[in-house]
Amino acid sequence: MNFKDIVLKALDEAKSSYERRIIVVSKKEGHENLIRKIRNIFKNKKVLYIGYQKDEFKDIVRNLDAYSFEDTQKVLGRTYDFLILDLRENLSPNDIGRVINVVRGGGLIFLLTPRFKEWLKIKNKFQERLVTYPYTIDDVKSRFVSWFIRCLKESAGVYIIEEDKIIKKPKGVLKPITKKRKPINVPENIFISKRIYRLCLTQEQVDTIKILEDFFNERKKSSFILIANRGRGKSALLGLFLAGIVERLVAENKRYNICVTSPERENVETLYEFLEKGLEALNIKYKIENGEYVIERCSIRYKKPLYIFNENYNLVVVDEAAGISVPLLFKIVEKYKKTIFSSTIHGYEGAGRGFSVRFLKELKEKGFSKIYEKKIDEPIRYASNDLIEKWLFRTLLLDAEPAELSDEDYIALREKRISYQKPNMDEWITKREEEMRQFVGIYILAHYRNRPNDIAILLDAPHHDARVLKVNNKIVNSLQIAFEGNVSEDEIEKYLQGYKPRGNILPDVITKHYRIKEFAKLKGIRIVRIATHPNVMRHGLGSFMLNELTKEFEGTVDYIGTSFGASELLLKFWIKNGFIPLHLSFERNPISGEYSVIVVKPLSDKAKNIVKMLNYEFLSKILDSVSEIQYDIEPSVLYLLVKTKFKFKPKYQLNVTDIQRKRFKGFVEGLLTYESIADIFRNLVKFYFLDTSNQELEEFEEKIMLTKTILSKSWRRVSELLNVSEFKVKTVIKDVAKYLYSKYLA
Repeated sequence: MNFKDIVLKALDEAKSSYERRIIVVSKKEGHENLIRKIRNIFKNKKVLYIGYQKDEFKDIVRNLDAYSFEDTQKVLGRTYDFLILDLRENLSPNDIGRVINVVRGGGLIFLLTPRFKEWLKIKNKFQERLVTYPYTIDDVKSRFVSWFIRCLKESAGVYIIEEDKIIKKPKGVLKPITKKRKPINVPENIFISKRIYRLCLTQEQVDTIKILEDFFNERKKSSFILIANRGRGKSALLGLFLAGIVERLVAENKRYNICVTSPERENVETLYEFLEKGLEALNIKYKIENGEYVIERCSIRYKKPLYIFNENYNLVVVDEAAGISVPLLFKIVEKYKKTIFSSTIHGYEGAGRGFSVRFLKELKEKGFSKIYEKKIDEPIRYASNDLIEKWLFRTLLLDAEPAELSDEDYIALREKRISYQKPNMDEWITKREEEMRQFVGIYILAHYRNRPNDIAILLDAPHHDARVLKVNNKIVNSLQIAFEGNVSEDEIEKYLQGYKPRGNILPDVITKHYRIKEFAKLKGIRIVRIATHPNVMRHGLGSFMLNELTKEFEGTVDYIGTSFGASELLLKFWIKNGFIPLHLSFERNPISGEYSVIVVKPLSDKAKNIVKMLNYEFLSKILDSVSEIQYDIEPSVLYLLVKTKFKFKPKYQLNVTDIQRKRFKGFVEGLLTYESIADIFRNLVKFYFLDTSNQELEEFEEKIMLTKTILSKSWRRVSELLNVSEFKVKTVIKDVAKYLYSKYLA
């Protein structure tokens, strides 16, 4: 059977089942001729090519839609019958996750690869990006390529041709089905035009828009939760729904502002595409001004998640909500009366299962708003049991889940029968697939913003490793670490001049911001991710894991550190486990909505001395600059950052003039207002927080000091932030002033 016959046979299978098929062509050379053959077989058909974009290669891919791996986001929202994915020089999991699903049912996907045995020896561009000092490309593993090959060999719906010989034919081919879908039924008593409903492809989409109507008409504060796997048409139906309600609002001459947000602007391309289709079907004219859709008195605009709070909107639509932190999602619910949250359950965009388990559960428990829910199951582009979707989910671990825990497991946990282990990742990809799925599944449910690249980095990067906690051989805590530090003098000098290295994140940030070389020379471990099985959180497993990690590496590394979004809960966890804050980012992360903090637990005496020195510098800096730079930080977070375990004396003398002392005494005696001594009060408060060896005030008093003086908030704002009356705030400030006067000025 020649190549063309194989292609036509696979195409016939794909069309009859409305699924897709993969044809892997594994060759040492001659791929260019193969591309020409594919191009000739599918003349006048739209074929997508992802791969080489070199000048000498452009003639080969002429008449094809050709993109490099770096530009795969440009094909999101498009649909093709045929895809050529050229994997000879790159194997980027994120990009594979993006482009495979642009192929519709009845279509073919060609994977062009080196010969499998040689592929394991070749380092691709993705692997090249994993090299960090002091490692070389030779230190990078090829585990992900090996796993990728294994999944191709074992999955149904995949042909493998090696050097023109078929070495694998698809197994488990489904019985032929018809491509035709069931006709949709438009419900009665609708206010959105039937023309919108008729643009839907499935009855599930129709039913969802009807529930969205009910949500829209609800007078109470309400939230709509829409979840599905990729390719189910979530974003499309949201675009159609927005077009439908705009028609009604225009007819009623109402002013209405809608905000669409998502982790990245590219995530909403499909929503906007179907918004335009809906508006055009309804014959509604619209203008696009600076990316904002303007229809009469209505507007629809995109904003990054962090930046939507500066304005008031009648409706906020959050697409790919799984990629946004839970605290930020709750802020959106709290501020706006009408909110829609759409999320992928499994997919490269984020941790959809974490979204559905954590966010939805908490939303119901807190009772912020009336909740409408809808889950969509039927795919739009291909049949429900598409074999290639199953292959993709397995290969990229998109549907990984934690282990199910039994009563015996819970008993073992209570009795502390817990095992700390270093997993064998070579065995993960050969005979312990379930263990790998448990490891990744915990991250998915922990609401980490997971991407397929993450597992490939763990498997292949020479400086990354994993640790697990097991109960009865089931993983209940997953830990990913990266080895950092031990940086040479020349490399450190490059950091100081602005060079941004791959890896060595903590040494790089500390070196740049403190202008010292000593920290980067230390050997360190950075905790990339740590997460506990969602059914056994708050059982001390995270702390147990950190304690075991510390015992393993004490005497071999100088410190353990990490970086994370600074919430009160997380800061308490890390500080409780002996980690010291050393740096706070200057801006909030636009997706998580939090400031990022670096914390370090020193293990060696040398590291303890350096960390103590840097912690003092950090305290001094943040007390002076936070009101200007991180002015909107939560007082509870600031409080935790400035309360250190180290015993410091301020490294300067408190310099107060006689007149300043007299002014402050006048306030203490009730003769002057706070405004007249705010300058002196601020200096005394900073001195107090640097004088960590002698602090006697209560936590509540210290939080009021920080919020009023260090953050420079008004009396009313302090009252709001700390949930206490203005009178109480003023009383506490007066009492604190008396204490500071007797301590430093009397």
